[in-house]
Amino acid sequence: MQGCKSARARLAALRLLEVSRASRASRVLRVSGVLGLLMLTGAAHADGKGAIRWLVDGEVGLFSDSNLSRAERERDRIADEGALVSAGVVMRLVPSFKTALNLRAFAETEHLATASSLARTSFGGQAIFRGQTRLGFTAPVYQVIATVQQDDYAVDQRDSTVTTLQGLVQRRFNSSITFNAGVEVQQRKSDGTVFDNEQARVFGNIDYAVGEHLSLYGVYSFTSGDTFSSAQLVFCNGTPATDIFGLISAAQALEPDEAFNTDFCGSWIAYKLGATTQSLLFGANYGFNHNLSADISVQQVEVSADGGNQYERTIIRAGLLGRF
Repeated sequence: MQGCKSARARLAALRLLEVSRASRASRVLRVSGVLGLLMLTGAAHADGKGAIRWLVDGEVGLFSDSNLSRAERERDRIADEGALVSAGVVMRLVPSFKTALNLRAFAETEHLATASSLARTSFGGQAIFRGQTRLGFTAPVYQVIATVQQDDYAVDQRDSTVTTLQGLVQRRFNSSITFNAGVEVQQRKSDGTVFDNEQARVFGNIDYAVGEHLSLYGVYSFTSGDTFSSAQLVFCNGTPATDIFGLISAAQALEPDEAFNTDFCGSWIAYKLGATTQSLLFGANYGFNHNLSADISVQQVEVSADGGNQYERTIIRAGLLGRF
């Protein structure tokens, strides 16, 4: 029985933990969640107190976004597909049998099929601490993640430094079911004004291991803070969009959108609004072995912003995650 639990714990550790909304930093946090889960599933005890171990992780994935522009009106919605590649190097320290610390440096690149000006390269670092107050398979595990990430886009306007602090508690109910709940705060400082964002988020995640290789999961998130969107100010035929002045008056910040003006006809503006965001995600993960898994997920995002602005997105992801 203990061997079965250990195998499922390692599979859970390898699974892509979808604990976030569709954002660039969230994808990094998903990988960090996997790394954190590794630390107290027997590996820390195998390494021994005071041990230091090096790991390499990576992800290769494809995704589609039904509303890349985060626009309310159908005419402004841009759907696109893209690919992402990331890699990280981790130094894992085991201060005690109840605690573990990962220090991770990572790099990531993302490219879109149509909106090429949103191509992004990121570098960053993370500190991931996990601990238990008592030992045991079902004992709660507490985790804190601090992340600093530099995003470099094809247009300078969106270049950003993203700082994220996340705390969560994890509880295994049995060898099949694991639950996570947590809070997160994030600040984005950009070269533009619209893309300076601050957000706070609460989330819950449940994992169900169907067998030794397959697990199903669901995530609910509620976020309060800033959101940014893009819309046409002048259409491709030169006609001004006279029906967006209400949106403009509600915006906290406005500026021409360099990325959309480069890739699409017409004149586009980017705007920032206060908003609440709810997202629901369902996914499945198949572990081929202790080092490689495949993951697919579908996420529905619903945003309600100031000035009566509302929009939704559907994001589909599929990828491979490795750890060596």
